[in-house]
Amino acid sequence: MTASTAIQLFGAGRSFPDRSGVPREALRAVDLEIRAGELVCLVGPSGCGKTTLLNLVAGFDRPTVGRVLVGGREVEGPDPSRITIFQSYVLFPWRSVLANVEYGLEVRGTPRAERRAIVEETLALVGLSAFARHHPHELSGGMQQRVAIARALAVDPACLLMDEPFGALDAMNRIRMQEEISRIWAERRKTILFVTHDVDEAVFLADRIVVMAASPGRVKQVLDVNLPRPRSRTSGVFLEVRTRVFRELELVHDLDPEFQI
Repeated sequence: MTASTAIQLFGAGRSFPDRSGVPREALRAVDLEIRAGELVCLVGPSGCGKTTLLNLVAGFDRPTVGRVLVGGREVEGPDPSRITIFQSYVLFPWRSVLANVEYGLEVRGTPRAERRAIVEETLALVGLSAFARHHPHELSGGMQQRVAIARALAVDPACLLMDEPFGALDAMNRIRMQEEISRIWAERRKTILFVTHDVDEAVFLADRIVVMAASPGRVKQVLDVNLPRPRSRTSGVFLEVRTRVFRELELVHDLDPEFQI
């Protein structure tokens, strides 16, 4: 453990009983270290344990074997220092954008004047200052997800855990949200563990990409993404990294030949 380490998994595995009660491995022997301020994406086929791994880090579940540490401390349950953002926005429909974002601060007991100052700063960060008095039903899907991100950032967590957060968005809004996360990460340097099925999304966002394999879920390869930011999705080096990920996923034969580097 170094001072710059945020998340560690040592031989972490998780088994669940099948219909006949026999334990089946969903995740096997994961060794992974994520540095503080790093943005790491998990990619892999359905059933490879991406969400299971995220749930272990979040504290929603415990490993059957091995250890999970955040900030050098064993994860024993959910904690405000680790906030999870899901595909569904889980906003309170009766509360305004401002009231949704200040909710965590309110629960924490932060004084009203202080929490309003934090919320105003956070809404400005995600570009929603003009919509503070709106309600969720008045916003697009992308804007609602920005509210969810602002609500998470307002309580200043050490780690953001994101489980397919843009999966419900159309293609254009998804690209815009990827750009927003990249910008916000550059400004705040939060540790982010990001689950996605979208290889292009992973290459655009990540410092490193953890490629997972299924049956049982396990880490197959960890790839460094040494591309300058902001990233061009059409550059040769971007497409080269993209092809490396597809190759690890054993999907290169599905690629259009013009995209193979």
